[in-house]
Amino acid sequence: MNKLSDVPAFEFSADVQASQVLRAASEDIDSVGMETVISSVADTDSILYLQAEYGDGAVTALATLEGATVGFVGLTDSLFIDECTKVSRFVRFCDAFAIPVVTFINSCGFEKSILSENGGILKYATMLSHAYAEATTVKTAVIVGRAYGALYVAAAGRSANADMVFAWPNAVISALEPDAAVAILMNDRLAAGENRDELVKEYCTVNASPLKAAQSGKVDDIIDAGLTREKLAAALSIMSGKRVSKLPKKHSNMPL
Repeated sequence: MNKLSDVPAFEFSADVQASQVLRAASEDIDSVGMETVISSVADTDSILYLQAEYGDGAVTALATLEGATVGFVGLTDSLFIDECTKVSRFVRFCDAFAIPVVTFINSCGFEKSILSENGGILKYATMLSHAYAEATTVKTAVIVGRAYGALYVAAAGRSANADMVFAWPNAVISALEPDAAVAILMNDRLAAGENRDELVKEYCTVNASPLKAAQSGKVDDIIDAGLTREKLAAALSIMSGKRVSKLPKKHSNMPL
């Protein structure tokens, strides 16, 4: 198998309860692990988790979707150095063999702390961004919850050359964390005594909604969570013939 080969395909079966599980997950995504989302989308008994004990905030797995091999990435919480390294390595592995990458996002971005700063989080975040941007395999993202700032740009943004981006109806997509956005954009209303929690809720509903993102072209479709499997299967089928010819060069200058 190489980058010009079609991805391996197998016989498959699907969980008939998967759509109900996904709809329930969309109502309270923070209480549902990414393993549940991935297992509900992938074919039954087809999942192979990679580096499962490393980088708890990211899930990486090979599986099949309607018989075709797919690489699944699930991003949750804040990503630290281990998660960035894990996802970067996985995306580059999939790209080497032209395996499509599907990324599920419910994350507030890269870790912001003294520990992460001293550990070099900027370098590892850049590695993750580089891995996604350089990959020429099919890349599809599903924003199932929070997608804030640089992580959204790196894993699902147009600058990362994402081929198709979906969002669940309850998703929140923002260049800044809502608290920070309210402090900057609604400072006059805060100073006038309006409740911060209510302003954050308003910001998420109006300014950071998937509808707003779709209107500006950052999201291709807002989908019913229960139809995630069908939407992804259709998208991957449409893009299965994707081939990218790159300018002749030895390799990119990956941040290390």
